[in-house]
Amino acid sequence: MSPNLHYIDVSLGILLGNALENAFEANIRSGRKRYVEIEITAIQTQFLCYIRNTMSSKPKSIDGILQSSKKDRFRHGIGMQSMIKTCSNLGGFMEYEFDDDIFQTWIMIPFSGDEYT
Repeated sequence: MSPNLHYIDVSLGILLGNALENAFEANIRSGRKRYVEIEITAIQTQFLCYIRNTMSSKPKSIDGILQSSKKDRFRHGIGMQSMIKTCSNLGGFMEYEFDDDIFQTWIMIPFSGDEYT
């Protein structure tokens, strides 16, 4: 039986769209061997998404908040914070980590308990 995921709506679409856009943009700027790896699944208790991609350099952060590398910082640079807030609003969380050339994102959103109807 497949879960009835009540939060598959605009919020999740925007969240995943933003995560994938970030991954592809970082990947395009990378001069190294490029790849984007995406795993999305739903298990008995939660929706899971894992994204791993190459990038050209470590992102900069100020007070633990990642900063956009785009020139127009008025219109860009709130994506990761927005994604974290969206996950929280859905009862889940988002984590990320990076090294010199790889960025990884995990999105986890729990089921409310009545998904199997």
